[in-house]
Amino acid sequence: MASIPPVANMPNLHWIPPVTFPPRYPDPEIANPGCNEIVVCVVCGVICTPTVPSALSEDYARRWMHPWLVKAKPGFLERRADPQNARESRFQEVNPIRLLQVVKFSGGASGFGLKGGKSVAINTNDPEMYIPIHSVCFELTEIFCEFRSSCDFNFRKFSRGRNEYGIPCRMDLFYEIWMQRARRVRQENNGVLELPISEQTDYLGILYTSRLEIYNDYINHCWPAMPVQQADPSPNEMATTLVILKRLVLLHEHSSKPDPAYQAIRHGMENRLPIELTDMIIEKLRPFYNLTPEQLTCTRALSPSWWKKELLSGKLIPWLFDIDEKYMFIVKWRFKVERPGEPLDINKDLDWELLCRQLGQKNLFEPGGILFGEKKLENRWRIWRLLDGARLEPDRPEELHS
Repeated sequence: MASIPPVANMPNLHWIPPVTFPPRYPDPEIANPGCNEIVVCVVCGVICTPTVPSALSEDYARRWMHPWLVKAKPGFLERRADPQNARESRFQEVNPIRLLQVVKFSGGASGFGLKGGKSVAINTNDPEMYIPIHSVCFELTEIFCEFRSSCDFNFRKFSRGRNEYGIPCRMDLFYEIWMQRARRVRQENNGVLELPISEQTDYLGILYTSRLEIYNDYINHCWPAMPVQQADPSPNEMATTLVILKRLVLLHEHSSKPDPAYQAIRHGMENRLPIELTDMIIEKLRPFYNLTPEQLTCTRALSPSWWKKELLSGKLIPWLFDIDEKYMFIVKWRFKVERPGEPLDINKDLDWELLCRQLGQKNLFEPGGILFGEKKLENRWRIWRLLDGARLEPDRPEELHS
């Protein structure tokens, strides 16, 4: 009888007693001993689904979860370690990290077939090792880096310890973090990776197991953390735009003006304040997330058109980067149906500030949250938080340059 182990450190979930299932008799086509070993994405922690018959149900073999591999160009770390390059704080190669398509994957660390027929393994002895990843997670990392790189302040300046460690804002730094994460699995005997890549503090709600059939049994028995992980977090301009903009409500005339305490601020920002002071006030709002319930109250110190511009530009809430203004006509059509014959000014008559504040709340995907039930965006937000919390640990530099 196969037994499912409890999941460690899973937040906000009650422990469920182990469930047993009848033994599996794999199809001869998938009887290879290493076939059904799990390999997970180094970004999100979700499994990489095989591209050949396996113990994983076809219902859950999501295309977006198929594996890709990421690897640095040969000699990348050697060039990074060069003293001349080390003195240049902005040293960065052009596209040093490559994303490689996997055309055949049967499971396990040695089961990767690349385009052109080459077979490779995830080997922690390789100074620039292959790392398993979902192509969508790679794309989200690139977008995340663009957001961080566009910020005025230097993230590395605020990191712990030496400047070369800390908060990443480039793909090459993430690659080093991913290698460090993979090597922690095989600290005593480096070599071909045979266990799922894990985080020291565990991924958020991720099931940790080594076999696809156990993972599949969890899915089939409705383990509560799994549906979010299965949802495709890919950028989708139309889908994201429609989900967000359908939450817009009309701005009532009596609540469109700021409280008397904020009237002078709004007037000054619109008319008299020097632009540098205006920018300083606005900068305090970015990025806009983890707001308390008290911060749901609108101040009206900034105009609805300002909130609209900041939301649609991706500056205010960067993980919603794919909201597209070209679908704004759908908003106009909706309110035209609800209020036939009444004029509508997109910039003045809709409560953009309330929408932004609701999107910045901590309970965004919980019951009562504005995006409750939107699993695709919930998974993207989960991945964005994992990227935001990724760090290159300063206490183990030898792992990266051994």
